[in-house]
Amino acid sequence: MAEWKKCKIGDVAELVAGFAFKSNAFGAFPDKVIKITNIDDQGIFSKSLPGVDLSGLDKDRLARYIVREGDYVLAMTGSLGKIGKVVDGEAYINQRVLTIRTKGKTDKRYLYYVLKSSEFLAYVLTHIDSHSVQANISAGTIGEYEFEIPPLATQRKIAAVLGAIDDKIETNRKICANLEAQAQALFKSWFVDFEPFGGKMPKGWKMGKLGDVCSKITDGSHSSPKGVAQTNYPMLSVKDMGDYCFDYSDCKYVSKEDYRLLKVNGCVPVKDDVLVAKDGSYLKSIFIMNENSDQAILSSIAIFRPDQTVIYPELLLWYLKSPMTLNLIRSTCVTGSGVPRIVLKDFKSIPILIPDFRSQDGAVEQLRGIRYEIYSLAKQSRALAAMRDALLPKLMSGEIDVSKVEVA
Repeated sequence: MAEWKKCKIGDVAELVAGFAFKSNAFGAFPDKVIKITNIDDQGIFSKSLPGVDLSGLDKDRLARYIVREGDYVLAMTGSLGKIGKVVDGEAYINQRVLTIRTKGKTDKRYLYYVLKSSEFLAYVLTHIDSHSVQANISAGTIGEYEFEIPPLATQRKIAAVLGAIDDKIETNRKICANLEAQAQALFKSWFVDFEPFGGKMPKGWKMGKLGDVCSKITDGSHSSPKGVAQTNYPMLSVKDMGDYCFDYSDCKYVSKEDYRLLKVNGCVPVKDDVLVAKDGSYLKSIFIMNENSDQAILSSIAIFRPDQTVIYPELLLWYLKSPMTLNLIRSTCVTGSGVPRIVLKDFKSIPILIPDFRSQDGAVEQLRGIRYEIYSLAKQSRALAAMRDALLPKLMSGEIDVSKVEVA
């Protein structure tokens, strides 16, 4: 620790706040832009970014606002302090988005973990510059954050330890994405293109509605949790939904008495329920409950309980996740301008192809195998993230000596 020195972020990095693109500049253009809403701690992917019209603008002047693969951006408004890594491609940063470029003897990835620390987030939340419409913090205030920094070699070692965990999480994410693509292709082959049946819909199959294949379609509690100790029962919302399972790291909890009442009211999902994010970032996550657990959900999540005498959970899951269904739901079931949400009663009338039950078996066996593999990897990633978050403060404070740690 003797070689560690106190410094400010502004001493070791250049802070660049984004360009104020006009609101009518966003659309289907080839150049990409990162807005506050695109910052995701799971990574920022070019395919999810909006386009921006650069006609009439000086591209040489805009060059300083470009971020590329491996760069980091930070939210200065709304979800203050939220940080995301650019996973691929390049993009411009919009106003209230900050990128931090290291200089001198400062490791880029080490500084990223400084910004991921709970100490930095606490600093951001206690140094808000304004509360006009949303809370804001300036680049200058962020630049004043003080922290301890070790020699460059130690920085790199710490970043390598934490980075190895994040790299494994990213590998798992890529495998899951590949498995999901396989499942989507299998579903399309069987239930859209009818390839195993000579390209024709088999006899006995019929069109119905989601309400016909579910014994229950409902949502969670419309009452917010009061907030009790984490030894009680989790109560989860859309923000706690990952791609394939729940993330419990920042969820609310309810008492045993409240949980019992919520269970009576049907706000507790069970094994094989299909859960759908219906509010805010609607449809951002759809997955099957792989096991029973003592948890309740808020009304931002919908429960689809398949009638398993009519349809397998796997078939319902991949039907809801299919691009055709997602587009249909978005075009017919969404209401609200400030916080878009899907109207539950409209869900029930969404059309669905209902194969005869025996015809589902061949595809479902494969889909179930893919689902279990995805779930296993997602659980592993969640455990890895918890380990990383536990290690991070100890490594960044020097409590753990990394000099003898081997990084695979």
